[in-house]
Amino acid sequence: MRRICVVVLALAVAGCGLIRQRELQEKMAAIHAQSDATMKDCNERLPAGNPKIAVARSQCVNGAFAILLPTLPYPDLLQAWMVDHTAIAEQVQTGHVSVAQANAAITQKWSDMIAEEQRRTLANRSVNAQEQSAAAASSAAAASWAATGPRTCNAIGTTVTCF
Repeated sequence: MRRICVVVLALAVAGCGLIRQRELQEKMAAIHAQSDATMKDCNERLPAGNPKIAVARSQCVNGAFAILLPTLPYPDLLQAWMVDHTAIAEQVQTGHVSVAQANAAITQKWSDMIAEEQRRTLANRSVNAQEQSAAAASSAAAASWAATGPRTCNAIGTTVTCF
């Protein structure tokens, strides 16, 4: 009877985790849908390629991207891109750069952002692998030490000596 209760409890706890995971996935999907709808509205109200509305369009597009910030592993990268996006849009609107030059600059900034995200992700994976390797080595060393035979420890005052 006791085993059945333990199994039922374990299944209930596992079910809670699955339910929470599904809720998070639904929340992420809703956030992405909201961002897509906002971006669609920006494209309809403020079409690309018009230098007179470049700043307004960049602010609208940035707003659509800002909705995604809580879902990103490195939101600071998108925030930096949005600042650059607005600055380039201001240059277009004042006539300092052409729309084509601005598009090239924005594309380069986007590429730089993606490269930095990939660099950070790889660095995190490398650190995690090193930590796992160190933990395994430490565990192996402890097991080796324990397997060498019985140990005797003597306590004299506050000093403990084991051999």
